[in-house]
Amino acid sequence: AARQNFEDFCEWIITERRSGVSDKHKSLFRLVISEVVKLKRVRNFTIRDLDLDFLYKYQNSLVARKLNAKTVNKRLQVLAMFVGEAVRSGVMKRSEDCFLDFRYLKETESERYIPTSEEVAALEKLDLSFNEELDLVRDLFVFNCYVGLRNADLFNLTYKNLTETDGDVVISLVERKTKKLNRRLVNVLGFGKGVRILQKYRGRDAVYLFPRLTDKKIRDGVVMLRNIIKAKTPFTFYGSRHYCLTDLGQR
Repeated sequence: AARQNFEDFCEWIITERRSGVSDKHKSLFRLVISEVVKLKRVRNFTIRDLDLDFLYKYQNSLVARKLNAKTVNKRLQVLAMFVGEAVRSGVMKRSEDCFLDFRYLKETESERYIPTSEEVAALEKLDLSFNEELDLVRDLFVFNCYVGLRNADLFNLTYKNLTETDGDVVISLVERKTKKLNRRLVNVLGFGKGVRILQKYRGRDAVYLFPRLTDKKIRDGVVMLRNIIKAKTPFTFYGSRHYCLTDLGQR
């Protein structure tokens, strides 16, 4: 049957079982499919043809491309999702799941890509008035070093999430991932530096606290910022959240 073919089966999973996921996730799913097909070097193989040796071969090929452990594990987790769907669909038996004895790479603390306090200070001092978009990326990054929100929650903050009472500047939101209420005192976290960033962008957008940028522009902007300050740690935007949580834990 068509679904027995690896590519066709995975595409069926994407369009039927996982149709509600974002385009970003679908792109990742299809990237993994293409990498597996390229590495297999045979035509018309089925998902049941994947075995433990192939999983480690795929893992090693990703490591050889100098991808970090988190990225490598994410690719393998996508493949594990397809295998899991094959089991649930009756295409495979549970005992045939090649991930049963597979071990993912260990992600070290450094691979969370947390900036150092010196790097955050260097970012704060940059004069980026020559590049409005890069200036915004820097401000978003530094702001999140103070408030520690998940990326999706930060980028979607609106004026409805902001209250100012008796000197307190508070961001309140229901987190997308946990569905829990989260309140952050912006005038306290980061010694109030976040308030100045909020004031800088007040009124730039009618709805959102910060002007909108695509994920790609944010990622590319962080790379540019790292290069400008000659950062020793390859921090990512998500590292700003970990920086805040680490900083709070040390106080």
